[in-house]
Amino acid sequence: MAFMLVDLGAAIGAVIRFTISNWVKRVANIRFPIATFGINLVGSFLIGLLSFNPATSINHLLFSTGVLGGLTTFSTLMNELVIFQRRGQWYSLLQYLILSTVLGVGLAYLGVWVAGWL
Repeated sequence: MAFMLVDLGAAIGAVIRFTISNWVKRVANIRFPIATFGINLVGSFLIGLLSFNPATSINHLLFSTGVLGGLTTFSTLMNELVIFQRRGQWYSLLQYLILSTVLGVGLAYLGVWVAGWL
């Protein structure tokens, strides 16, 4: 049953990410991977929020591991960093890497703090 919950959640998260990414590509004409950046930051906050006091094992598997695991994506972040490197866009590479890391950790902590406050 655990695998089914994670699979279901991951499928939902991946479809949400795919939909948001395609929508952002249509409406925003920028070279910065803003969709992945935004999705990963929102996901970091939500993971922090949900991890503070995990409700049940079922909810944790479905939402934290499944949906948020499928929504956020480390491999896409790494691929986009490689694309910046191959284009010789070192400033963009460093900016994206540092902002993603610092803001991602910060938002995860903020999520934990908000969950503790609620």
